[in-house]
Amino acid sequence: MRMGVYAIGVLLGVLIVESEKNKQKIKDFFKTWMRFILLSLSVGTILTIIFSTYPLYHSGIVDCWTKWSSFQNSLYWGATRPAWGISLAIMTYLFWLDRSSLLCRFQSAYVWAVPSRLVYCVYLFHPEFIFLLVFSAATPYIYTDLEFTIDWTGLILTSFFLCGLLFLFGEKPLCNVETVIMSYLPSFKLFKEKPTLSRKDHEKSPLINQ
Repeated sequence: MRMGVYAIGVLLGVLIVESEKNKQKIKDFFKTWMRFILLSLSVGTILTIIFSTYPLYHSGIVDCWTKWSSFQNSLYWGATRPAWGISLAIMTYLFWLDRSSLLCRFQSAYVWAVPSRLVYCVYLFHPEFIFLLVFSAATPYIYTDLEFTIDWTGLILTSFFLCGLLFLFGEKPLCNVETVIMSYLPSFKLFKEKPTLSRKDHEKSPLINQ
């Protein structure tokens, strides 16, 4: 299910590379009102995906999805991930075009440096933390607004904390080892190329003159 989002990210990278030569022309093409509309649609799509399931959680997590029809469930699970990826791709592309915008400068602030290093790790591991939280409960999980806020805020903080430990004691040491290994690789060549002589060097060779 996540391959669609990954494919969109790869296509975005290709688009940015191909657009580098004509960046100014593309920037001039996207007027301020066009950027505003695209950003609004992207943010609106992301918020809709997040909050569209909010009413379902008031009946308990066991049977909440039965409130929707099969078509609604299929539409949500099949379309939300590509829609999420496309929305993020549009926002990223617009920020790449105009890095001087206020929103872009806010997202590029130094305060986000540490969370940005952990966000992908959190993205991979947070479902496991959700399963531990939900399925370790002794009673059915009934949501209220207060419990929802407390539980998921705690889940986010716990995910970032544990992924921070994983980064410090797992990913970072491995990256340092990789750096050391890569620094020595140029001096080790499995297949050494034979030196080649130019025609002039070949004629000047003492072996040939003999």
